[in-house]
Amino acid sequence: MATAPEIDAAIIHGLALRLPILGVFAKADFTGLALSQAILSNKSYAPPPVRGRSDVLDKLVADGRTGVLAGAGYYDWPQEPAALFEARDRRLIALKQAMREIGTMAGLERDA
Repeated sequence: MATAPEIDAAIIHGLALRLPILGVFAKADFTGLALSQAILSNKSYAPPPVRGRSDVLDKLVADGRTGVLAGAGYYDWPQEPAALFEARDRRLIALKQAMREIGTMAGLERDA
């Protein structure tokens, strides 16, 4: 089973890294729509039934690890919540500014 940091790293350095540049549908175009179609038609995979709950999440909440405001959740957050939210927001603003400078792949069609 993967840990919360491992899953976060996979998303941050994988899919999430591509989405601001491509978006969902441009990413599908880069994957190839025929491949996407073939993947969707694969009947050999059936997702597990929805349980409506998570053993890990239930334990975290029962242990009082309810997130940043409590000082812990999936991660330990020893800093003051206000400082954490400020640090998060600074990073989001910097990312948004960088994205404005970098642009998206959809913007290339207008540049041509």
